[in-house]
Amino acid sequence: MSLARVEIHAEESIASVMIDGKDVSMEISEVVYRHKAGEIPTLTVTYLVQEAEIQAVGSVVVKKPRGSIDDLFGRGKETSV
Repeated sequence: MSLARVEIHAEESIASVMIDGKDVSMEISEVVYRHKAGEIPTLTVTYLVQEAEIQAVGSVVVKKPRGSIDDLFGRGKETSV
């Protein structure tokens, strides 16, 4: 995995965001920069999307906490979808 080069320039309420040399400022609505001690910094970018197609294959395991209303009806066990 290669790491991206990011530049953020902000002045008052206006900011520009460059990712790997491409200006994405007009394509995004939010940028969250996080740098925890001892970890690689991360950047979460929210893109504006008009249309998206998502295809997924797999299964999901849903666990409901004990004491939920479903336990009263015997439905508080793991469920595969």
